[in-house]
This record gives sequence, C-alpha cells and structure tokens, in this order.
Amino acid sequence: MENHETTDGSHMMKGYDRLIGRRKMYLAASIVVCVAAFFIDLTVGSSGMSVIDAIRTLVVPDQVTAMDRLIIYDIRLPATTMAIAVGMSLALAGSVMQTILDNPMAEPYTLGISSSAGFGAALMIVVGSSAVGAMGMIMISAGAFGCSMMACLVIYMVARFRASDKSTILLTGIAIFFMFQALLSTMQLLANSNQLSEIVFWMFGSLARCSLEQCGAVILVLSISSIVFIFSSWRYTALKLGDAYASSLGVDVAGLRRRTLIVVSVLTSVAVCFVGTIGFIGLIAPHISRFLVGEDHRYYIPMSMAVGAIILILANMLSKVVAAPSIFPVGILTSFIGIPFFFYLVLSKRRFAS
Repeated sequence: MENHETTDGSHMMKGYDRLIGRRKMYLAASIVVCVAAFFIDLTVGSSGMSVIDAIRTLVVPDQVTAMDRLIIYDIRLPATTMAIAVGMSLALAGSVMQTILDNPMAEPYTLGISSSAGFGAALMIVVGSSAVGAMGMIMISAGAFGCSMMACLVIYMVARFRASDKSTILLTGIAIFFMFQALLSTMQLLANSNQLSEIVFWMFGSLARCSLEQCGAVILVLSISSIVFIFSSWRYTALKLGDAYASSLGVDVAGLRRRTLIVVSVLTSVAVCFVGTIGFIGLIAPHISRFLVGEDHRYYIPMSMAVGAIILILANMLSKVVAAPSIFPVGILTSFIGIPFFFYLVLSKRRFAS
C-alpha cells in the first residue's frame, strides 16, 4: 500500500515538474520573441534599414551616418521602447484587474480611465490651444494624467466605503466611463477645426510623438508596479479560488483589491497620458497568457506583460506599413484586433452559461 502511494506521489511530482518546466519554457520563448520583435521594429519603415544597421547604430553610433542616428534615436527607438512599456503596462493592469474583479472582460478601460484621460487631454487642447511644441505636449499629458487620477480617486473612495465589492467597483467604472465620454463629446463640440483634429488624433492613440524621457517615466512606474504585483502573486492566485478561500489563507481581500486599484490606476494613467487611447491590450494579453501558463500568477503576470509588449510592437510595425509613408494610428489597429476577440469572449461565456 505504501509503495502504491509513493508511486502516485512520485508521478504527481513529475507531472508538476513538467508543468512548471512548460510554463518556464513558454515564458522564456515569449521574452525571446519580444526582444526579436524589438529589433525588427527598429528596421520597419521607408528607410530600408536592416537589423544589422539598427544594431550598429545602437552600439556604435559614431560609426554610422547622421541620418541613421536621427532615424533610430529620434524616431524609431522612442516609439518601439514606448510600445514595449505601454504594452506591458496595460497587460499587467488587465491581468490583475481580471483577477480582483473575477471578470474575464475586465481591463483598465473598464474603470473609465481611458475616457477620463481623453477628457483631460481634450480640455488642455481646447483651453491651452496657444501652447505649441513641447509645452503643448506637457499640458496635454498633464491634463490626461490629472483627470484619469481623479476618476481613480472616485473609484477608490467607492471601493473603500462599500467594502471593495467587485460588482460595485465595476459598475462605478462603467458610470465614470459614460460620464467622461459625455464630457469629452462636449469638448469636441466646443473645439474649433484645428483643436478637433488634435483631439481626434490623440483619441486614436499613437506612439509617433513619444520621447525617451517619456519612456523612462512609464518604465519607472511599470518597474515599481510589477514588483508590487509579483510580490503578491500568491495572493492573486488564492483569490482566483474565491474570496472565502483567500481569506482562510490570511489574505486581506478588501485591502488587496484597494491596493491593486491604486497601483493599476497610477500605472494606466501614466501609460495613456503619453500615447492616448490604446485599447484591448489589457483584454487580449491576459487571456493568451492564461491559455499558455494557467492561473499561477508567478508565471501568469510576467507572461501577460511579455504578450502585451509583443502585441503592441506588432501593431506598431503594422501601423508603419498599412498606410506608408504615413503612420496609421496604432490605437485603431489594436481595436480592430480586440473587438472580434471581445465578441468571442462574450459568445463563449454565453455558451458556457447555457
């Protein structure tokens, strides 16, 4: 009898080791793909630059032409770096939001952060229309960040006074979304033709105007947020098994939801204030990651980040070729990808429920 139990335990351990090995393999492969996509994206464009030329420009910039340095350092490197940072940020936010709200269709924009940021940007465009260049971009980014954080404060206060009920948080986010969407429409109505075109361009979402300094700000917030979430990965894994089970393991469920909302809000606000509305990354990446590595958040969170970066880099590549030599707004492309995926989730959930 003991030998039989020992054999079963040995088989279970071997099966678990194979499962962990497979998850590590998928995670390592996603990182390799992300790095390869980064260098390939640097070559995509009308200049015809090769991967070798791009690497040479990055490593030994003194040995290349001034035009190559301009293309890489001023145009392509900021956009590609921001694609990685924003893709990781939105995917990270979406993965933990789907966990704390127990909703497969939750993402940062479910809380109305995108619409509030859009209103803030539109307000600055209309009010500060005389500002140009870098000052104008700073005003737009500051307005987007300020209004998105205002929306996050409302959600946090509701979560605090209603014991962080996940349904209440979701409904509050939907209400905020429609409120700021109405305010955004008001700004569009009041704007002149030039201001309206600027608002529409910002709402489309674009990586074309990014700078390396902006990338640094997003990467800093992303690094801190990822450390916070990965440190609490076992708590999120326990929460997927239910609030009662997580509480029995000593998890402060209400506190975990509030802390997560705060970090997600800051992370998403910083990401969208520089690039505008880029939707569905936080919806698609977590589902692909869940399919590959399961619900263990030790692997699910970093996998979501890697997948989010890959998706946005690929969208950035496509944005440079679909309407060449013009750059197509990357937010439109992510919507084209995300909307069918959203309907798939709705229909598959309905079949599951029936």
